[in-house]
Amino acid sequence: MARTPEVVTWLVIMAGSYLVQHTVQNTYAFIARLWSQVGDAISKPSLAADMCVLGNGAKGALSCMAPAVLGTMALALLANLAQTRGLVTFHPLKPTFSRLNPAKGLKRLISPRSAWEASKQTARVSLLSLVAWKTVSGFVPMATAAGPLSSTAIASLVATRALGLVRQVAGIGLGLAVLDYVIEYRKIARQLRMTRHELREETKSTEGNPYVRGAIRRRQRQMARNRMIAAVAGADAVVLNPTHFAVALRYVRGRGAPKVVAKGADFLALRIREEATAHRVPLVEDPPLTRALYVACDLEQEIPTELYEAVARLLTFIYSLKATGRATRIDGAPHKPATPLLGTPAARSA
Repeated sequence: MARTPEVVTWLVIMAGSYLVQHTVQNTYAFIARLWSQVGDAISKPSLAADMCVLGNGAKGALSCMAPAVLGTMALALLANLAQTRGLVTFHPLKPTFSRLNPAKGLKRLISPRSAWEASKQTARVSLLSLVAWKTVSGFVPMATAAGPLSSTAIASLVATRALGLVRQVAGIGLGLAVLDYVIEYRKIARQLRMTRHELREETKSTEGNPYVRGAIRRRQRQMARNRMIAAVAGADAVVLNPTHFAVALRYVRGRGAPKVVAKGADFLALRIREEATAHRVPLVEDPPLTRALYVACDLEQEIPTELYEAVARLLTFIYSLKATGRATRIDGAPHKPATPLLGTPAARSA
């Protein structure tokens, strides 16, 4: 995982510049109170008074230092957890004896990564030194131009300028550290990215060989096609568009409207035609009805209501021919189903 220690360092320095100012103010007030207690203890010496002053001094010192110490510790911990996204591991504490190898150490020392780190440090030190020089060089004329100053005024001026310098340097360092973290994050993301070969191998291990899966899908489609062709033998009629489409219909009394049990185009339509001829299923050439059924119906789906009349006329004509023992090939049959189909929505979409 990407992690940059400089982010934590400069963030702690930035927060410490504000916490130290607060700590100094509290310490100044605490010392003033403590000296008054010391004066009272000196004027009336007793063991109880001395112990009370000592206890108050210890508690006051801890209370003054606690915000700065605990605040920086908590901030450092949160900054590290934010970079590692809450991951806590003790693996880096495990001894790595390979680091004692001088050859590997020299290889790490002379490497592109070490050159990149050296260039970053050089750029960072140069920029921070420039900012510090400008701040210090501007402070000297300001202090001398103000004339003779008291020690308190000089200390206040120095403290103010020092805190400003620390905050400026910490802000620049924090910005550079964040930029370094972004670069490190992108580099690690590229390193963790899988290659095409690794991606293919993982796909094979999780989903199986793609060639095997493709063969299985082809076999499944072939089996489904064979089942559909076998269902033509039980159809009541096959409606044809002589050159392209074929749709097989089956009607079972008392089980709803007629269903499409097989349909196909081109080579598959030829197979349906051959299967229907082999099992003496009536073939009816009606291009408008064929196209409408092919578009409007899926396999094992009942025909839509707008085609009821045309299909009913067709099946009635087929049943009448079966009753008289007529031939199974019907070209230009007198049932005239094409005329009522021309105005149907399915025919228009076809």
